[in-house]
Parts: sequence; structure tokens; C-alpha cells
Amino acid sequence: MDYSIVTSALDKVGNEKVSLYYSSIPMDDRIVVILNFDDCDYEAVKALLSEVIEHINVENKCNLHISLGRPGDFEKIRKSYFEAYICELFEEFDKQDKNVYCFSDIMKPADSTSTGSCLGLIKDFEINVLRSNIEYLAKFPSLITHEMSINSLPEYCINYIVYEMVRVVIRSLPDDSNQASLVEKIWDFIFTKSPIFSSSVLEEVVTFICNTVIQYIRKNPTTDDSLLNEILAYIDENYNKPNFSIQLMADEFNMSPSWLSHYFKSNMHITIMDYVQNKKIKYAQQLIISNERSTNEISEQLGYCNVSSFIRAFKRIVGLTPKQYKDMYDNKKLIDHELYPKQQEVSCFYKQEMN
Repeated sequence: MDYSIVTSALDKVGNEKVSLYYSSIPMDDRIVVILNFDDCDYEAVKALLSEVIEHINVENKCNLHISLGRPGDFEKIRKSYFEAYICELFEEFDKQDKNVYCFSDIMKPADSTSTGSCLGLIKDFEINVLRSNIEYLAKFPSLITHEMSINSLPEYCINYIVYEMVRVVIRSLPDDSNQASLVEKIWDFIFTKSPIFSSSVLEEVVTFICNTVIQYIRKNPTTDDSLLNEILAYIDENYNKPNFSIQLMADEFNMSPSWLSHYFKSNMHITIMDYVQNKKIKYAQQLIISNERSTNEISEQLGYCNVSSFIRAFKRIVGLTPKQYKDMYDNKKLIDHELYPKQQEVSCFYKQEMN
């Protein structure tokens, strides 16, 4: 197919707020384009592009689709490009006949499908980056590799894990020139290894990210926050007690519950109760797999008022009941649905498959 048809169609979309900024030469039946739009509804842009592709497909008897990254300023274009790349991998896995595959649609936090308990580890990764825990970061690649050996993840999910790690680095480290240089270095390495299609390549990329973050932490030591460490130590010691509460924590540290909650979330990017709940469920997963205790015993040990509350909390975070989790883990088919919980340019892939 002559891909000039695509670029020509984009130049004639009839919308003054959307314009073609850049298009690459075709490679492997794909071209990369950068679209510029200002003060324009992103959903309207998606609908417009879908109409354009539908028209091209009908007129040229082909099967063209678009993979869209999310919009952002020009400095974030590589992030959008990688999102579009993940969409391409999803399209190959999904095999649905769509005109547009959008990253914001296929990777909604509410249904972050098929990512396995790796996303739970991403949460731990973020917490330990925030705490500058070099020891944990050094062993993180092996933890991811272990989860990969349990979960059979499609290629787009493997790349999504890498994307989430970069997002954590951006969120967790100070927004300065040092962080920008570090993120640039990470993206450069990721693109040299793309596509990330296997656990061995994933481990190599994750190791590079962790080592880069460790180097950053050593060169940019933060002031030791003894109060935060004391709070975390208190949670570690008391989170599984039936009477655990924010009020008791606040009393322990002579502060108001509201100030304690604000302080914790500002430093850890997660609420106290969500942090505690995640710790409980993560420990529950280990106990379930070990086969040493019944569901009732685990519920009681973790401080739940009754087993029904424990099962509801487990299913909300993991996406499965404790029994389903154990059964699927035993069959090595565990698919864990842990919830992770200025717009100008967007990067796109166009792919064509002749009928």
C-alpha cells in the first residue's frame, strides 16, 4: 500500500485544530506519525481518526488501524510513542477488528487485565524508590523474573510493566534536571531493547532501571526521614492487629489523624489504610500458597473482624477469592487482577494488512 495515502488523508481531515506534524518512512508495514492538536477534545480526535481510517480501508480495500499513545507536550513524545507501541502489541494479542487502539482504553486501571501479580510488585517498587531502599531495588529484578515464571503474560503486558516502572521513577524522584537526565537514559536503553518480548529481556531492562535508580539515590542522598521510618515500622508491627486504626497511630505519634493521613500520603503516594490493606493481602497470598492455614485462620491472624470481610478485601485487591487464587496458582494459570491504583502531541502507529 502507498502510505502517502494515509498522510494525505490526515492533511485533509478538515479540522483546523488537528495537523500532521511528522511521519516516518514505512517499516514492517508500519509508519509512525506525530499529530499536533491544540484545545481539542481527545475523544473527538480519536473519533475523527477512526473515520479517516475507515474511509481509507473502504476506498483501498485494506485493513488499516491506528495505535494511539496518550497526548502530552513535545518533551513527553517518547512516552506517547512507547504507549502506542504497547497498543500495537495489544492489537496482535487481541485480534479484534478495530480502527483505533488507544492506550488509555486498553490499560485502564479499573481493568488492568492479565498483568499478573507483577503490578503488585510495581507498587512495592514505588514504595521502595520513595524510601530509597537500595537493598530492595537490587533484588527487584529477580522478583519480577519469579513472577514471570508463574504468570504467562502476553507481550503487551510485559512492555506495560516496563512502562509502569518508568512512570514510578518519574512520579517518585524530584522533578529536576537530574531526574530528567535519568529518565532520558532509561528511555534510551528501553528503545535499544524493544520489543521486550521475553522474561530474559524484561529482566535485563528492569535490572538497568533499578541500577540506574540506585546510582541516582547514591549520588543524590535524601535527608533521612526518621518520622516516616518510625511510622512504617509501627505499621509493620501492628497492621495485623484487630484494633489497628489511624486514631491509635495518631495517638502514638502525638498528632491528629488528619495530619498523619496527609503526611503519610504526601510521602508515600498512597493512603494509610490502602497501604495497610495491601500489606495484609500480600501476606495473605503467601499464607494461602504455603497451605499452612485455612481461610478462617488467615482472616483471624490478619485482624479481620470476620472471614467475609477478609474474602471481600482479598477479591477487591486481587480480583479472585482466596480459594480461586489458590486453585489457579496450583494450576500455574494464575492471572492476578491487582489494581494498581496540557495536550498537544500524540504518537501513533499505523499498520496495514492487505486482504
